Amino acid sequence: MNSLSRLTIFFKNLVKEFIPDFYVKYKNEEEELIILNIGNKDASEISEIKKILKENNINFSILQHQDIDSNLLFNYKFLSNYYNKGRFINDMDIHTVFTIVDKFKKLTINQLLEEVGKTFERKAEILYVTWYLINSNLLNFNKEEKISLNTIIWDKHE
Repeated sequence: MNSLSRLTIFFKNLVKEFIPDFYVKYKNEEEELIILNIGNKDASEISEIKKILKENNINFSILQHQDIDSNLLFNYKFLSNYYNKGRFINDMDIHTVFTIVDKFKKLTINQLLEEVGKTFERKAEILYVTWYLINSNLLNFNKEEKISLNTIIWDKHE
């Protein structure tokens, strides 16, 4: 277990074990602790945790409820289901999506689905491909808005 996964802190005359909510090691080898403060830690405890982390040069982020309940995190969580799913996708479906996006330049996902096919099954297939392409950064959208069928998409290279 990594040394960043558990910390011992002295708080209110007690020695406590602090276990952060997430330990993240990025591709560039940087490490960070993520602490979710959604009401279970009081301000003085958070202050003590910050102090110890800073003294030990440990990178950290403390996320509040409003940080967690954001469109950006919702989009990330939703789209992460489509990570590395390309092997399940027909190349012709990818070509179909790009052809329609190229024709309209910008359109909603609903409009894309209406252009693609008449059957529910065909629309479901193309929707899956669309989420995969968005997650793979091959289609663009406004990442500040919560993703939905009304989201406007466009070619990443536009």
